[in-house]
Amino acid sequence: FVSMAKKKGKKGGGGGEGGEGAELKVQIYEKQLESLRHRLVMQTNKSSGAEAVVKDLREKFGTLARDFDQEKQRTFKISAEMTRHYKAMRKKMQEKIFELQEQ
Repeated sequence: FVSMAKKKGKKGGGGGEGGEGAELKVQIYEKQLESLRHRLVMQTNKSSGAEAVVKDLREKFGTLARDFDQEKQRTFKISAEMTRHYKAMRKKMQEKIFELQEQ
């Protein structure tokens, strides 16, 4: 920020110098306003970028969660089928053992 120039002369008098001091203040405030606007634009852009990243990550998380649930269900079905198959084989083997013991 630009430092303000000292006024020469007294408060009430001085003629044109008071106008120049006021113009200088206006210029300084305009530059400060411009700087603040620029900073606001930069922060807004940064915020928008962060929001886009968050949205993208939420979408990826949703996809991964769905994929995980589907894989979990598929694994459960495979496990249930293998258990059923094992029990059928065990029953068949026990029947064969029983049959051979009776001979």
